[in-house]
Order: sequence, then structure tokens, then C-alpha cells
Amino acid sequence: MSRPRLSARVRTNADYQAMSRFIDGLGLAHEIVKPNAKGHPALAITLPCGTLLIHHIACTPRGRCNVDARVAGLKRALVKAGIAL
Repeated sequence: MSRPRLSARVRTNADYQAMSRFIDGLGLAHEIVKPNAKGHPALAITLPCGTLLIHHIACTPRGRCNVDARVAGLKRALVKAGIAL
């Protein structure tokens, strides 16, 4: 799937929208990266130290529809990477 088409599908996903709002609230830059072969796309989040945190997301428009759990998983990944919330 092409990157523009993948981005369009992911941007309609409720999980992505909630995670994106949370990341924007922290002031971190992020973008959607497509998988190398099979699998789900990911959010590449640029941390303040300059490294990238890769967090996989669903690519279906519906997603899991459990936005609280997805944001909590993202928070855990950010804390593990050394970001104080």
C-alpha cells in the first residue's frame, strides 16, 4: 500500500487520533511510517534526545476502538524510553 493511502487510512482510525492528540500535547514530533514488509504501520515519535521511538498502530479505519488502552500503552512506552509524564 502506498504511503499516502496508508496515511489516509490510519488518520481515520480513532486509536491514532487519540494517540496523536496525546503526543501533540507533549510537544513531540511524530509521523506515520509504513512497515518494511508485512505488518502494521507505526508512529515514529522523535524524542527530545533525538532518537526515534517506534510504536505500532492498527491500520484499519475502525481500529480497536479502545482509545484509553492504546494511549495507556503509548504512555508506558514513553516512560520506558525515559520521558517523564
